Amino acid sequence: MSTSETTEGVLARWAPSRDSAAAFLTELGMIAAYAILGRNSGNPGVAALIGLMVVPVLAVGIPVTWTTKVERQPISMLGITLRRWLPSLVLSGLLSLLIVTPLFLSNRAIVSTDRWLPMAAAGAVSLFEPLFVFGWLQLRFEKDFGVLPGILLAALGYAFYHVGYMPGQMSGQFYSAVVFAVCFRLTGNLLVAWPLLWATSSAWLCIDANICFYDWGMVTFSGIVLLIEIAFIAFMAFRQRRMVARSVQ
Repeated sequence: MSTSETTEGVLARWAPSRDSAAAFLTELGMIAAYAILGRNSGNPGVAALIGLMVVPVLAVGIPVTWTTKVERQPISMLGITLRRWLPSLVLSGLLSLLIVTPLFLSNRAIVSTDRWLPMAAAGAVSLFEPLFVFGWLQLRFEKDFGVLPGILLAALGYAFYHVGYMPGQMSGQFYSAVVFAVCFRLTGNLLVAWPLLWATSSAWLCIDANICFYDWGMVTFSGIVLLIEIAFIAFMAFRQRRMVARSVQ
């Protein structure tokens, strides 16, 4: 996947490849993982196994490994880049304000901070989800099928893997993911969605829909997983750069 293919793609085309097949298979894995989470929400052992191990492998481990080892592309092909970082942060801030301002100006905002603040913190440490939906699904589907299918398929992927976990929120998840995917398409940088916008959206889920399932203990474990994910991404990026340098030599 070349840079031109991710920044100047046509609106629609049909060129399926092993990259979109890999993205589709990881989506199926996420659907299964979240269905298991939904059916075992009261089982902390299953929740820890799926949420802290299986999901990070599907959403971060496989995409990063595939990008650097199979596609032989840099980590920037997952949206992890400094390019356009400022407009990404500005756009993220504007969208966050649009989400939270109506809530805090209405009676729906009467939710204690000990309920929505852990949800916001959980969103802030959940790099795996924006990376999977936008950096992985959207860019692979865009490469093979074009800009518009890439946006729609990524949003559908985000909604569908929640079919066994918060199914009542799927329509809202789809529409919000479409908006986020469009913004990501404008900048190509995950900073447009994470960490600020994802934290804001998680807080909104608690305040507006009264879905508040994170506590500070879960946030702590998720933070540890985030550090492992960042270390893994950095390691794979370093290996990919060395591989490119050796091939040039």
